[in-house]
Amino acid sequence: MVTMPRRAVVLFALAACGGSAPDGLEDAAILDASPPDASPDAAPPRVLTGPAQVAIRCPGAIPVIGKLDCTIEIAWPEGDLAYQGPAGVGLHGRSSLNFPKKQYAIELRNPDGTDRDVDLFGMGADADWLLNGAWLDRALVRNKLGYDLHRAMGGSAPDSRFAELTLDGAPLGVYLLAERLEHGKDRVDLPDDDGTGVSFIVKGSQDGIASTVQAKPWEVVYPALDPAPAGVASRLAAVERAIAARTDAMFDELDLASLVDFVLLEETVKNNDAYFLSHHLYTGADTKIRVAPWDLDLSWGQPSYNNNELATAWILYRPVLIAAPAARPMFRAALVARWTELRAGVLATDAIIARIAQYRALLGAAVARNWAIWDITQPQRTPGFPMYAVVSADDEYAKLETFVRARLAWIDANIAAY
Repeated sequence: MVTMPRRAVVLFALAACGGSAPDGLEDAAILDASPPDASPDAAPPRVLTGPAQVAIRCPGAIPVIGKLDCTIEIAWPEGDLAYQGPAGVGLHGRSSLNFPKKQYAIELRNPDGTDRDVDLFGMGADADWLLNGAWLDRALVRNKLGYDLHRAMGGSAPDSRFAELTLDGAPLGVYLLAERLEHGKDRVDLPDDDGTGVSFIVKGSQDGIASTVQAKPWEVVYPALDPAPAGVASRLAAVERAIAARTDAMFDELDLASLVDFVLLEETVKNNDAYFLSHHLYTGADTKIRVAPWDLDLSWGQPSYNNNELATAWILYRPVLIAAPAARPMFRAALVARWTELRAGVLATDAIIARIAQYRALLGAAVARNWAIWDITQPQRTPGFPMYAVVSADDEYAKLETFVRARLAWIDANIAAY
């Protein structure tokens, strides 16, 4: 479940929301647990002991636009079903449409074709899910690692679970079963919009409302109306004017704590797509605008362009959306204070390394099965995505750990100069 951040503490002398992070290993110790029941006598939540098992059967080719009526079984590793029934299935993504290992958008349905909200493995009830194939991520953990770190920081990022997928009987390897960042009590928990656009979710995309503070437009995710309520464009224009004015008044519109955590997450993982595409803004009535991440697979040292392969240096692309706040002493002070706090907990080096080790242990033999299907050296030859070479999963995990350590150490030495 994606929820509105509930942190509210003072960062040093700043009148801004900060956050007390959980212990660095607390979240990693229960990677895939359902939310605990409030009753002290309740049975402990069931935990995935390995990847979930997802089997899709379709009567024809899965389309790029729209969804095909298919059937799907989603099961616990032990074999008992979490869901069985009809589903609409479509291809998902942009550049990933050209990858051999496709990504899929799933819509669980009732027999009459209406949406069926299902709580899968404790992630909250909803009909819409994604299966991310992590084609370019040879460790298979980058998106989940970034999402879980941001959630542990108190921010909004998708909940997710590892899964193995078969399509019409053919095994396709490891996927990440993930929420979509959409409106709902078990997703982005915003007040319902009243028709004016006072509550909304937008994301950086190829089409939508033109932006003056970043390269790409804002696509309206919620409310799902065509045309979008005028209030969405009006509120976005107001926040963009405030950002462009480059004064602290921008934080009357932007939630400072949320923006700080978003920047720290993106810079920590060194996401090549950061600040360019797919990040989400969301707000409810009488609340400031908050920020949430999305695509995080081009990170931690790949691909080999835009200096992304270097553990040193900040993310190369910094639009006005980020550059204007970063020029304000108020933002920089909050950034340094929050980094210091997080490095003692969620972003401690050993805590992140432990998360990666636990992901790998949870995946177990599924890692080898995935690369037996696809060949671990194939993604590094994908056109347009140059990457360092790896020869085995062990090689990739070692390179990932080396980059993590070097990246965190470099930020420690340079955070004050962001």
